[in-house]
Amino acid sequence: SDVDECYSIERLSYPADEAASLQSLRYRQGNAGDYFLGAYSSSGQILGFVCGTLCKKFDHDTMSVHDSMAHILAIHSVVITPEARRKGIANAMLCSYIRHMTYDSQYSHVTKLMLICKQNLLRFYI
Repeated sequence: SDVDECYSIERLSYPADEAASLQSLRYRQGNAGDYFLGAYSSSGQILGFVCGTLCKKFDHDTMSVHDSMAHILAIHSVVITPEARRKGIANAMLCSYIRHMTYDSQYSHVTKLMLICKQNLLRFYI
């Protein structure tokens, strides 16, 4: 399934203690599927994904659940397969995700998008 493939990409993209578990990714896709976006090749192979959940405050405890009534979108994963990296795909995927969450009226309740990243990746997100 796509979630299983996403898990493989997640494991290749984060240290073991930071990568989401397969159970967490299944939870996010099942409970916050509107906030889960994949990037696919022309042949339909998944190249990467962005996923998030809604929370009322942004902290470690609230990042493990999805509160559909909340207004903060906590972005958990922004990942790309190793062979698709450094080709602009992650940037295009994240920009598309942010545009979608910002301008689609379905997401008008979302007032903030937040994420945690390593210091060396800040330039990618700013």
